[in-house]
Amino acid sequence: MSPTYISEAKAATATGIQTATANWTGGNTPWFGVIVPLIGVGAWPVVPTVSSVEPNSGATAGGTAVTITGPNFATRATLTIGGTAATNVVVMDSTSITATTPAGAAGAATVAVTVNGQTGSLANGFTYTDPPTVRNVSPSSGSTAGGTSVTIRGTNFVAGATVTFGGMAARNVVVASSITATTPAGSAGAVTVTVTNPSGQSGTLANGFTYKFRGQ
Repeated sequence: MSPTYISEAKAATATGIQTATANWTGGNTPWFGVIVPLIGVGAWPVVPTVSSVEPNSGATAGGTAVTITGPNFATRATLTIGGTAATNVVVMDSTSITATTPAGAAGAATVAVTVNGQTGSLANGFTYTDPPTVRNVSPSSGSTAGGTSVTIRGTNFVAGATVTFGGMAARNVVVASSITATTPAGSAGAVTVTVTNPSGQSGTLANGFTYKFRGQ
């Protein structure tokens, strides 16, 4: 007697071990079963992952151009920072997105990418910072030859900040709660002192330092 064949189809919608059952009503009649794996049946959700954000800090006013990297990005992906939608979102490929940050409150914010209803996020992925302010420079005058050691006081200074006097870069810049630096050479007269954080935000003090000829 030839065996009877039975079959059962099941669409797998997740990874892992799958089971399927089929009812046999043939009594003692010989039967034969075959299990055939079907690849790609069903829609397995793919979750994007946010691995890094570069740069990872910027102005509270928004407008910082950032690049988000991670796997499983796709066309029409959306991006939020601190829950607010980013602008100019461009999916470069499956591992890179460029965008412009929205405005946000000072502090760390979660960066989230959503693809086909699946969201991946990076907690504290981007930090909003207020711009620096320059309150005073001490001493407030020095030689046109440069070389004056000064202390700059103000707010929101960030490690890696740069300092200029009349547009010329200061030397030996050390950032803490205040900034110490050495003045560059300059022309006689008052100049603007500018502190620029790594995010590109700047604070200035007009006439913050006065260059004088030696002996004045």
